[in-house]
Amino acid sequence: MAHLVRFLDFILNMETGDLLRDNLLIPLRPQATKLLLEFLSHAGELLSRERIRQCICTRGTFTEFETSINSCVKQIRQALGDRPQSSRYIQTTARRGYRFIAPVHVIEPNVTEPAEPEPSEALPFLKSPIVLNIDRFMDLSEQPGVGRYVEALREEIIMCLTIYTGKNFMITENSNSGELAESYWKAGVMTHALRVSVRRNGAQLRVNARIVSAETGQVLQGWVLDQEFRRDLDTQLAIARKIAEYVWSELERCDRDSCATISEDYKASA
Repeated sequence: MAHLVRFLDFILNMETGDLLRDNLLIPLRPQATKLLLEFLSHAGELLSRERIRQCICTRGTFTEFETSINSCVKQIRQALGDRPQSSRYIQTTARRGYRFIAPVHVIEPNVTEPAEPEPSEALPFLKSPIVLNIDRFMDLSEQPGVGRYVEALREEIIMCLTIYTGKNFMITENSNSGELAESYWKAGVMTHALRVSVRRNGAQLRVNARIVSAETGQVLQGWVLDQEFRRDLDTQLAIARKIAEYVWSELERCDRDSCATISEDYKASA
C-alpha cells in the first residue's frame, strides 16, 4: 500500500507523488513534486539551495538552477495556497534555503481503522454542551523564529483536541476574544476559550495555557510548561498532547461541577 503523509489540509502519496486535498487531486509538475517529497522527508530541517538543486536537477540537465529552484518553490506554494509573508508550510531563510514548517504525520499502511468502541468503553459524554474557542496564540518572545513555531503548536493542539469532539464538545477557531467573549457566549457560539502564550529565552521555552469562562471572563485553570526549545516534531507534539489532556480534564471537572456556561434558556430555545 502506498506510503501516505498528512500535513494540515493535504495528503501526499509518497510513492506516486499525488497531492490531495479533500480527496481532490491537486496538479503539480514533476520537479515541484520531487521537491515537495524532499521537504516532507526532511520536515523541520533547513534545506540548502545546493541540496535542492541536486534534488530537482538531474544529471545531464542544463538549466539555470536558481530560476528552477524559485519556480519549484513558487509552484508548491501556489498548490498549497501558501504565502511567503505568512507561511504555514515553507519558510524562507534568506540566502540559505528553505524549511518545511507544517506538522507532518505519517498515515501508517495496512492499518485497519479501529471499530467504534462500545458505549461503556467510549470517552464520556459531557452532561452540558461545551464549545471551546481556540484563541490566536501569543508570541511574547523578543527573539526571532518563534512565530512559526507558535502557529504550528496551535495546529497540533487543535488536532489533539479533536479526539474529544462529538462528546457534547465542539471546537471553534475564532481569533476574536476579550470584549466579544460575552456576546459569543450569549449567542451560543462559545462557552470557554483556550488562551496560550509562548515565550522563548535563549534555549528555554515557556508555554502558558489557561481556560477562560466565556460568560464571566474568569480564568478557571492555568498551566505552565517549561522545557528546552526544540523544533523537532516529536517535542512539539508532546507539548500539544499535554495541553490537550489538561484542557479536557478541566472541562470534565467543569461539567461535573455544573459550570458549563450555556444558559438553560438558550438550550431550551435551541
